[in-house]
Amino acid sequence: MKNRIYFIVLLFVNSFTFGQNIPENFTFVGNVLADTTDFDNDIFKDVLPPILNSKNTIEIRFLIAPDMKVDTLITLYYDGKWNAKKYNLDTNKELTVKINDQKQKLAEIFQQLVDNNIFNLPESSSINIAPTHINLETGEITQELMGVLHAITYIVQFKVGNQYRLYGFSSPEPYLETHPEIQEFKNYTNIMKVFQTIE
Repeated sequence: MKNRIYFIVLLFVNSFTFGQNIPENFTFVGNVLADTTDFDNDIFKDVLPPILNSKNTIEIRFLIAPDMKVDTLITLYYDGKWNAKKYNLDTNKELTVKINDQKQKLAEIFQQLVDNNIFNLPESSSINIAPTHINLETGEITQELMGVLHAITYIVQFKVGNQYRLYGFSSPEPYLETHPEIQEFKNYTNIMKVFQTIE
């Protein structure tokens, strides 16, 4: 009798968690970590209005800045259908815009970004990878800092419903090579490569 009760409860839990029908007009976004405390300084202001004012249901902005100079900005957004815009700033400070409305490909790109946890990654500077040493005689603690010369900075800014956030990372591939066990570096590298596929 006890085994039957467990079986009925287990069957009920399974049908409740896996048997729910997700409406067709819903999409999975994973975990969304929101924080609007860093929106005072809008780095995209010369090109786009503040993301807080965006009417899009989902909007992701991806900034590529080699040597801290803005070079490329890509926006992927959903406003009833998937769209992407790529803004390039050339050496003469001329801005060119390419529009991509390949709905199916962009939906797949969005899913790849979600699969790489784009809405829940930390700021890369918060990941402590510096080796720490202690002098056994003095008790003094030191850390060796690691950096990448001529790094490319990547900034992610997003809006999902009424959730907003901005974070950044720099040249993730060298960090991934030296710390392959850190999942965030894998995610950063994959996100960078996914955005590079948007033309």
